[in-house]
Amino acid sequence: MESDIHGSHKDAGSEEYRAGFEESGHTLKGRIMDGPLINLKTYTPLEMILFAGGCYIWVVVYVIYIRHIMKRRMIGMPVFAAASNIAWELVWGFVPPFTDMGLIVVWGYRIWFLLDLL
Repeated sequence: MESDIHGSHKDAGSEEYRAGFEESGHTLKGRIMDGPLINLKTYTPLEMILFAGGCYIWVVVYVIYIRHIMKRRMIGMPVFAAASNIAWELVWGFVPPFTDMGLIVVWGYRIWFLLDLL
């Protein structure tokens, strides 16, 4: 549920929510999202560059962490943190409505989710 400034909630399946989502260039077709690779209607190029930089750093962290796990045969992450991370990436990558940042971001979440399962 999404709250507006008056405290009322908009259901993610409501027509108002769908209209706003589709206005950004996306449509929902069952469980498949159809939209632009990168959403520059809603987000500025600087916002997308900063997000991409953060994503790149997370990929580096994933690689280092996976190498550490394989080398030491030990996981050094709290279970709650790992479960929260997996849930976050599962929801944003596979459960509509998807993020409106673009298909590249959705597929990034999906790839991170698959890496989490290693």
